[in-house]
Amino acid sequence: MVTNASLENAVSTLKEEVDGLQVQFTRLRGPWYRNPSTVVAFLALLFSFGTTLVSYLKEESAKVAAAKRELRELIQQVSAIPQRNLEYAADFAQYPQFQTSINGLLTQENALLASQASEIMDSIPNVITSSEYLMIANALAASGINNRVQSYYEKAIVLATNANDDVTAHRNLGYYLIRSQDLEGGRAYYQKAREVFDRFPSDDAQYIIMTNAMTEAGAGVSESMVGNTAEAIALFDRAEVLVQDLLDPTMKQQLLRSLQQSRSGTSMLVPSPAPSAPHSAPTPVPSGTPAISKEAAAGTGAGAGPPIGLQIQ
Repeated sequence: MVTNASLENAVSTLKEEVDGLQVQFTRLRGPWYRNPSTVVAFLALLFSFGTTLVSYLKEESAKVAAAKRELRELIQQVSAIPQRNLEYAADFAQYPQFQTSINGLLTQENALLASQASEIMDSIPNVITSSEYLMIANALAASGINNRVQSYYEKAIVLATNANDDVTAHRNLGYYLIRSQDLEGGRAYYQKAREVFDRFPSDDAQYIIMTNAMTEAGAGVSESMVGNTAEAIALFDRAEVLVQDLLDPTMKQQLLRSLQQSRSGTSMLVPSPAPSAPHSAPTPVPSGTPAISKEAAAGTGAGAGPPIGLQIQ
């Protein structure tokens, strides 16, 4: 039989248990940073996250460095192709049938290397330089792989940090557009090339003369390649006027001779109807013209490279 005393004892015991649970719950609801076990667990989580992040960044940095090394190797191989072509041409001068085969093989090699380099560049765009975009744009255009050529030249212009890269990118894009029958666009880029020293001032008068002369010569080459005879000759004349002010007699004579050959070759073209008339298609250029050398038409500097399609005599 339950008595009042036993009932009071049971209620008292239950009350004590509830009070203990309330005290424990209140302690658990206190600030987390006052609970040692919670603090230790949080610090362990932070450490794990930090080490994971550092490991990830190191891995990504190593991937970018490896891609950059591979890109440099590909660019070196692409850069060597024109020299190899010249050497093969000299070695097999008496065997023109072999030259044709060799040219075809070198063109295929250039296309493969340039495509591989392009894929790498697109995967690490934040570490690509102006000269690298220039080099691969030249190689892609030379192989007729045109889907990225204009965008690479435009990126080279944006990333240029010196007059050489800037003027070469403008010239080469101008040449590319004119060859693509975008005469207005191409000429606009040649005009920007003429303004290079507004963007990158220089105190070297001879360097300025040489650069500006090469811009006019490059523009003349571009016009001649699409049959614009009058425009081309006028531009070669402007280049010759500038070259006359060069102090180096050897360089002056070499450039004057090249300009004269280019002017002579251009005069063999079918004349364009009028200097400003639209042109529906390029007029074929006789073999060996224009005679401006790669260096003369493109300028100097890393990645300078010639406008695509210049022929060497």
